[in-house]
Amino acid sequence: MSVRAMVWFQGNGQDANEKGTYVFAHGGGDPEWIIPMLLKAHDLGRTPVKGVAWPDREYDESWKMGRAGYAASLFCSADPKGLQVDTYPLLDEGRLYGDLDYLYVVRPVVGDDRRYTWHVEVRVPTRAFLDEPIPENTRVLARRQPVAKLARYYRRKAERRRSARVA
Repeated sequence: MSVRAMVWFQGNGQDANEKGTYVFAHGGGDPEWIIPMLLKAHDLGRTPVKGVAWPDREYDESWKMGRAGYAASLFCSADPKGLQVDTYPLLDEGRLYGDLDYLYVVRPVVGDDRRYTWHVEVRVPTRAFLDEPIPENTRVLARRQPVAKLARYYRRKAERRRSARVA
């Protein structure tokens, strides 16, 4: 059975996408897979890009990480075959799919370097979620923290699990 998850890129209040953008992962939705992909997308978004008109110049487009639609696009580029942008929560008054295993909440935050970064919170459904699948009926599994810190935690956890299987 696949691990289903939804990644919610929240809006930053500065553009029309105030409710955010949702990305659905039908399989591979556990934190050991999703968090590294979020880190990959995060690092891609913070990497300067070469200009088209002036190829010898680089431009910082990390401001796009603060916009929910751009952030979701970056994330989908990390696994284009396994992820899809989803409008169901927007169309059904914030209700999520009732059989989700994880909900990831990604918030854009301006970091110390004055560039956007992401803080991520990992949530899991409660019993009330079965009756009413809304974000409020989930509980925090991993508190909100920078995506790089969360990725280090889940990388170590996966390594410990692998070494326990070998022993």
